[in-house]
Amino acid sequence: MDALVQAWNANNRKCTKCLIPYLPTLLDSLERHGHLHLTDACRTHLLSMSSATADRLLRASRTPRLHGISTTRAGTLLKQQIPIRTFQQWNETQPGFVEADLVAHS
Repeated sequence: MDALVQAWNANNRKCTKCLIPYLPTLLDSLERHGHLHLTDACRTHLLSMSSATADRLLRASRTPRLHGISTTRAGTLLKQQIPIRTFQQWNETQPGFVEADLVAHS
């Protein structure tokens, strides 16, 4: 179990469908660099594992990713119904008219 978690972390916690085909190369590399020491039975067990089994074993190690506080607010329906006067009228049919919406990305 610890070897699977270590290999999963070394593979940037990618999905197990991507991890399992790469596992033989990854285990060899982790052992060669001294990060992992496996018995033959453990190695055989890991290499014969399906992605569904790996998902079940990694379930306890997965932590939910917390979402940050949103920096934008959704407009209400009432705001859309209130007319806004600007210094000039907009002409959406004129070529070159541009309308932009600001969105925060964090």
